[in-house]
Order: sequence, then C-alpha cells, then structure tokens
Amino acid sequence: MIVAPSFFLIGLFLLVGFLGVTLIPAIFLAWLGKNSRLFRINNPFRAIYLTAGIAFVVRAIIAAPQMAIASNVQGVEVFIPPYLICFFIVGFIVFSRRLDSEHYGKKEAIISAGISLACVLWYLLVELAVYTYIGKT
Repeated sequence: MIVAPSFFLIGLFLLVGFLGVTLIPAIFLAWLGKNSRLFRINNPFRAIYLTAGIAFVVRAIIAAPQMAIASNVQGVEVFIPPYLICFFIVGFIVFSRRLDSEHYGKKEAIISAGISLACVLWYLLVELAVYTYIGKT
C-alpha cells in the first residue's frame, strides 16, 4: 500500500477545491456571454484559469525576494499582497484583452473591471464561508 504524506493530500484537496470554486465563475461568464453581447469573452474557462494562474505567479514573484531577505535579516517587515488584489489587477488585464466587444475605452474598462470584481467577490464569499465552517467545527 502506498502512503502519501499529509501535506501532499491537503495540497491536493486544496487544488481540487480551488479548481471547483473557479469553475463556477467560468460557467457564469459563459452563461452571461450567451445572454449579453457586452459580456462575451473568448473562452471564459481559459480566461478564468489563466487569470488565477498568473495572479498566483505574480504574488509568488513579489513575495519570494521579500521572504528571502526576511529570512537572513532580522527586523525586516514583509509585505505580501493579498491574492485577491493580484487577481483583480491581472483579471482586469486578461478580461479586457479577451472581451469580444465593439466598444473600446471607458465601456470596455468598466465591463472588465466589473467582471474581475465579481470574481474577487465570489472568492471572498467562498473564503468567508470556509472560515465560518472551520470556526464552527
């Protein structure tokens, strides 16, 4: 029998959970794109997962040098930006590039910022629900 370390199983569980939670905004974007021309995005599933992956990489790139310095120098403050802020910024860029719209400029910026903000609020709601569930158990 093969035994996996607990951190591997926890990481695998978190990955599957994140992929599942990220699937819901992608389905909503696909549905919204079918019903409204303003919110039509090329391949919404790829856009959401691309945004999530790039936001994770950006956050890791920002955090890695600070953590390395803090591990060698005492008294250094480490500021790692929250993932949702990185997701909003990267999402705004990705969604504005993938938006199928005849409108450019202010309207496209508002729509892509709204989509990104809706995704961030969804993740925040899921995070609060998980913390509430963990707090009750």
